[in-house]
Amino acid sequence: MRSFLKAIAIFGIVVFVVLVALFFVKSSNVSTVYHASDEVISPYEISRNPYKLKGRSGILKGGNLKFEKMIEEHTATYAVWAGEESIIPEGEIAVILPDSDPPNPGQPWRVFVEGPMDAVNGLGNKITVTAVRFEGYYVPSPKSDEVARIPAATKPEDAGTLWTGTHIRWTAMSHTAYAITGDVETSPHNIAMSSSTYPLVFVRDLRGDELQDSMQVLDLQMSSSSGVEGRLFRTSIPASARLVNGNTICGSESAAWILALMTQGDKSIYASDDWLYLAFFSGDVEPILQAKAIGNSKALCGTFNYQKAVSNSSTSVPR
Repeated sequence: MRSFLKAIAIFGIVVFVVLVALFFVKSSNVSTVYHASDEVISPYEISRNPYKLKGRSGILKGGNLKFEKMIEEHTATYAVWAGEESIIPEGEIAVILPDSDPPNPGQPWRVFVEGPMDAVNGLGNKITVTAVRFEGYYVPSPKSDEVARIPAATKPEDAGTLWTGTHIRWTAMSHTAYAITGDVETSPHNIAMSSSTYPLVFVRDLRGDELQDSMQVLDLQMSSSSGVEGRLFRTSIPASARLVNGNTICGSESAAWILALMTQGDKSIYASDDWLYLAFFSGDVEPILQAKAIGNSKALCGTFNYQKAVSNSSTSVPR
């Protein structure tokens, strides 16, 4: 009897220890879940107190930044100016980058505040600065009426020939396009697939290295970027949107960005040489359009290829 009671007691202790361990593991996991925030972070304030917003994310703006130098391959320093009339900088922050290209301080950034970081100033003295992790440029999500209010100068039909025509139909040509979106139809402000229409908000045209890197990621085999148009769009395709065979664009997340490339070829009676290449991204952070960054991005949902349907030849703008 005693042996039986002893065995029950030991079993109870073991179960208790296991439950306690599971509780702490779960608590630890919950505490490390990352949540992007739209809280506005002042670079002036965090440069003065590196502990103030440690471990929090937000939009870095409301202060003047000036690039100083790269102190490591993936770390840059920026001087912080308290106001436009400042004569000397009021602080300094370190910016941890996904690559070795310092971001433009003229655009708002989405950042994560890492906290204090040891550095060396220009005199060789050790100092402590606030380190933030650059996660991309911040572009607000499109609102339901935003497309109708885009200024005429920034409308997609005013820049190049991409998305011209009232409605352009594209035939799915890649495996992902067959399996997920099917054929798509585009207009200057919308993209339609699987009988549903989603907004397109023009962000900017792609130029230079961004265009070349985007061609590489989308496997567009051309000797040069001549004849290729590239654009970045904002969109809003909810995770609940079911497309071909019940598939979704970005799994359990909503699609928020569309990288679009189009090549234009000679028209013929039987086929069109115009091709459309799309990449969908999730998340609030504007994707960094560099080959390495895109290839390693967890926000990249997939790439899709299409060929322009011949029936569109009468609706496109003559070339």
